[in-house]
Formats: sequence, C-alpha cells, structure tokens
Amino acid sequence: MVSEIARVEVVSAIRRLANERGQSTAGQLLEAEFMADWNAPREAEGHLASVQLRTHVIERAAGIVGTSGLRSLDAIQLASALLARESGIRISRFVTFDHRLATAAKELDFLA
Repeated sequence: MVSEIARVEVVSAIRRLANERGQSTAGQLLEAEFMADWNAPREAEGHLASVQLRTHVIERAAGIVGTSGLRSLDAIQLASALLARESGIRISRFVTFDHRLATAAKELDFLA
C-alpha cells in the first residue's frame, strides 16, 4: 500500500539517478517495470495498491509533521499507511530507505 504520490516520487527518483549515473536505458527499463506494476490489475502479482490523496490523508499527514518533523511527502506516505491499516487492511511492514521515516513508522507500530 502506498500513497498515490508514489507514482511521482518513484519516477522522479529513477530518472534523477539514471541521469546522474548516465544510465538512461536502465532507468527507462526500471521505470517501465514500475509502471507495469502500478497499472497491473488489482489481483495481479506485483500490483501496487494506492491510497488516494484526500483531505483526511492531508490532515493526518499535517499532524504527523507536527509531531515527528518529517518532510511533507514522507508524512503523506506514513499517513496513507496508517489510514489504510485503520480501515482494516493488514499492513505489517513499512519499507523506506529514509532513517527518519523508518523511525517514525516504528513509533507508530510498523515493523521495519
């Protein structure tokens, strides 16, 4: 489960790294794989289910920023995971490469 902003975040990161490393072909392949998973039917293996960016997600993210000091997009990702879990979706892990975001997720009872 990811916030729908992941579509922008992931593509941006792939393109930035591919350009920095002079690996545009590899970046294009990785982006195509990500988009295939993003657009896959819900029941397909690899499908990335997303949480829509709505007012209640923004409100929750604002509260997280106020207590954790996370950056805005990180807070939106964490708020999306929290709201999905609270709606009954089983989420046991929160995966991130960002140390501050991982710490905040652990404090909210997500396993790293």
